[in-house]
Amino acid sequence: MAVWIASVLGGLMLGQGVVRAADVPSAPSGVLHFDDARLFHPAKRLPPGVWADAAKDDSRQAVLLTASDGVALRGWFYPSPVAGAPFVVTFHGNNETIGDAWTQARDGFLYAQLNLNLLTFDYRGTGFSGGAISLAKARADALAIYDLATKKAAGRPVYVVGWSLGSVFASHVAASRPAVAGLVLLDPLASVDALATDVARALHRPVKVAASVKDGTRNAHELQRFHGPLLVVHGTADEVIPIAEGRADFAAAASADKTFVPVAGKGHVAAIWSVQADNAIAAFFARHAPVGTDGK
Repeated sequence: MAVWIASVLGGLMLGQGVVRAADVPSAPSGVLHFDDARLFHPAKRLPPGVWADAAKDDSRQAVLLTASDGVALRGWFYPSPVAGAPFVVTFHGNNETIGDAWTQARDGFLYAQLNLNLLTFDYRGTGFSGGAISLAKARADALAIYDLATKKAAGRPVYVVGWSLGSVFASHVAASRPAVAGLVLLDPLASVDALATDVARALHRPVKVAASVKDGTRNAHELQRFHGPLLVVHGTADEVIPIAEGRADFAAAASADKTFVPVAGKGHVAAIWSVQADNAIAAFFARHAPVGTDGK
């Protein structure tokens, strides 16, 4: 995610470092246009052959979903060893793919330690999936992915988890599908406006957010339509998406059963790898989606 901010800030590639205004060289004058490409930049692509081969040696199953416009969306399904276990759909952050080791490790916590069925896909135009980047179409894809999960679940509850940029898609699904059993947002944004403001301040130049991005990243607005159980986890020292964004999402949600967990002193990445985050997520699913030997 630091790479995301770095790319917006004039294309700098700073690895996992923190980007601050003082680190940014003088930027050219003029308006910086914040469009779909910048939102997903840099977009890593992976060969589809690796996607299929990787699922042959373990419990993963390669899943191909054809979008409404014919684009091939590629994901993995991790079936729970516990019969009747609930399902969870995860949406990862920017500059990540389902093929990344750390993405698999984070998803593995839900799958291997909590014994949940897990379905996850790469966004169109990134990772193993085909097509070109489009926020609007990726939002539609998210609904199709959730619908696929409900078919696989065959009546069992389906939960949704989104980290960082993934919170955009998780919130959209939760707002659009009343059957969503529960929602977990990790370091979420409330809207892209705050991010654009930070970029503008760092570069000392105006930023114009494309209408497609502005309309497609209104998490706080979307969450006004979500009434199910909600967990929001956010680092107090988040240098990419300030904790105020997560608090705004939490306040806006119509959920009667909602929990906000601030992770003290942790930044954007460290927060979701913290013991506090693990405990909060485990407690959420233990309460709302308990998995026993009989799957109930």
